[in-house]
Amino acid sequence: MLYKDNYLAYLIHSAKNEWEEMMNHKFVKEIGNGNLKEIYFINYLKIEHTFVNDAIDHMTMAMFYANRIETKIIINKIIHGLLNEQNNYFIDSMKNERALTKIPEQANIFRNYMKNCSKKGFEEIIVSFLAAESMYNNWCSNALVRKKKNLNNYIKWIKIHTSKAFFNQVKFFSQEAKLINKSESPSKKQKEIFRETLIHEISFHDSIYN
Repeated sequence: MLYKDNYLAYLIHSAKNEWEEMMNHKFVKEIGNGNLKEIYFINYLKIEHTFVNDAIDHMTMAMFYANRIETKIIINKIIHGLLNEQNNYFIDSMKNERALTKIPEQANIFRNYMKNCSKKGFEEIIVSFLAAESMYNNWCSNALVRKKKNLNNYIKWIKIHTSKAFFNQVKFFSQEAKLINKSESPSKKQKEIFRETLIHEISFHDSIYN
């Protein structure tokens, strides 16, 4: 399932160069057509697992910052998904692999960027997660549409990001960003957060091949 709305579309358009670069990234293309070498996918999973563990902390901070009980309820569901479905996927996929000893510098910069967003406040968390999650939702949905025969190696990971639960997650972040901004059009601040998150996502995905 691919989530779309006008508010998210405005944000994507405001960072169209970075968005297109991410959608056409080597990693995205190779995992989408099933040609990504296993060693690079394992590199990716090891790094991404640390990000998912961090995301649990970031969402916990978002829970703390949130004013509305309805928002806290949804964030609780997101935390539950991170602790269970996503975390279990990594454990199952890497049970025979050695633990990560060092995160590549490019990826670590992104990790620290997300940590700083978490420290700054609710809006920073929501918009940075909207950028990251909508990016995954889009390219994974595109990969499913193409339905390459050799996609099977990565189909489970792709389906996590096109599930109803993930669709609802992106929807929540977009609607919450709009609610914070109190406008039909994203603010300059939100556009900057969205764009900067994409820049760090590009750099992180570059690091997988190093």
